[in-house]
Amino acid sequence: MVKGDFAINVEARFPNLPRAPIAEAVLQWQAAPAVAVTPEDFRAVLTDSFAEYEVSPLHRFEAALAGSPDGMQVHQRSLADGTRLQKLSDGKPQFVAQMKADGVIFSRLAPYADWDEFASEANRFWEMYTATFQPTTIARLSVRYISEIPVNSLDEARKYLKVVNEPLEGLGVSTDLFFHQDTLKPGNHPFSIRVTRAVQIRTPNSGDRSLIVDIEAMTADAIEIDQLAGKLAELRFLKNSVFFALMKDPETHFGEAL
Repeated sequence: MVKGDFAINVEARFPNLPRAPIAEAVLQWQAAPAVAVTPEDFRAVLTDSFAEYEVSPLHRFEAALAGSPDGMQVHQRSLADGTRLQKLSDGKPQFVAQMKADGVIFSRLAPYADWDEFASEANRFWEMYTATFQPTTIARLSVRYISEIPVNSLDEARKYLKVVNEPLEGLGVSTDLFFHQDTLKPGNHPFSIRVTRAVQIRTPNSGDRSLIVDIEAMTADAIEIDQLAGKLAELRFLKNSVFFALMKDPETHFGEAL
């Protein structure tokens, strides 16, 4: 294979991992609205259409500094910035949607079921967005999967990763934590892939560690609305290809239940 040659095969089949360590799966659409709708009006539509979801406003905070004879003053304000919807299962968030004028961010939290369930539920929100804001193109489309695996040390992370990028390993020093991020270009295709591998403390003031493998595949150019299904299939293929290229013996670790 020559450099820059990368084949996308949406018909490819990857091993099934019933115990896949997916902490969160995310689909994101960014688009320019063609019509103006107030956050309050949009929230009312969402409340009527998604009765099984809890609905709450999203806010963003702005701060500004201003000089005066008495010194510097800080001015803050809270602005409406869309709507958050969440569906609970056993008291915990299962699906979470952030609906804004410039797009949709939809998450499936653990325990992850499968792509069909995830994509189908996410598409309900995208369809509502398009019906309301009538975008003509999608500026950016992304598929992101965040996996989290409890580990006791960096050495244990080597059980799961084919390559662990240790900082300053040439000096003969050791480390308990690391963070490494790459941006990949799949040949001449109009996509990019951001890959993050890290060993981090799970909760403050604890010695518990997690291996984080965060893979986001995204479009590099705007796409037409009718290209959505095909581009999602290609992004899913890219995400899966990177995961199985990174992980060591995934079927052994995350295959059939023990």
